[in-house]
Amino acid sequence: MPVLGARLDDLLALADHVGEGGVHERGRVSVLAAFRGVLVAFLEDRIAIHGGTERSLQWFGTQFRKVPGRVWESFPIRDPEGVDQRRAELCLDTLAQRARKIVKECS
Repeated sequence: MPVLGARLDDLLALADHVGEGGVHERGRVSVLAAFRGVLVAFLEDRIAIHGGTERSLQWFGTQFRKVPGRVWESFPIRDPEGVDQRRAELCLDTLAQRARKIVKECS
């Protein structure tokens, strides 16, 4: 399974096998590097939305909120036109795909 083209769910499944002989050392390093990128994205966005400054727009679109009387929506994003490219570089699904999952899982 190529890690760079994997989605987050695939990375989680792959990580379950790390250390069990299911992934060789090179694959393990790739998985860990991908996880580090994803975790940094979530952390960076979380800090941004609580920053209360001009830069308080998230960059990767990982943070969602429930708006009263409406469905779940992403917090505002800096450079929304480039968000899917940034997400793809971290093996995340598109913002639209993630939004559908959030609505399905949290409604």
